[in-house]
Amino acid sequence: MNTSTGVNARLVCPKEVHVNMMPPIPDRLETVVQVTAILENTTRSDFELMAPTPCDIHFWELYDGDGKRLIQTEPAEDCTQNVVFQRLPAGKSVRGDNIVRLNGRLLVSGQAYLLRYKFWGYKTEASFTARHVF
Repeated sequence: MNTSTGVNARLVCPKEVHVNMMPPIPDRLETVVQVTAILENTTRSDFELMAPTPCDIHFWELYDGDGKRLIQTEPAEDCTQNVVFQRLPAGKSVRGDNIVRLNGRLLVSGQAYLLRYKFWGYKTEASFTARHVF
């Protein structure tokens, strides 16, 4: 929660992420994690969300159990350089569904990972455990 603004941030992701290890295994083993970021305005006043570009609304970083950053959002090549705004009414919430694409070769089966996420600039996080599927 950002106490200075009264906006709560939450991130919902699966508890387990399955990595398909069936041969042949490509160099980049794409593993998809569906997430939902939620901001809740807990105040009695409307709040204006702002991001420098549409590509800055969602940003994520993945950390292993030792706190080492493994990967983060890849910069978009075709992002329009326009400031974007969204109104968050008093007592309401806004959600953003996103797909986080990971290289499954970086994930060790049984290991816990931390997904740190920014949604409209508000920080939140969630953890998951990787599971290799053969």
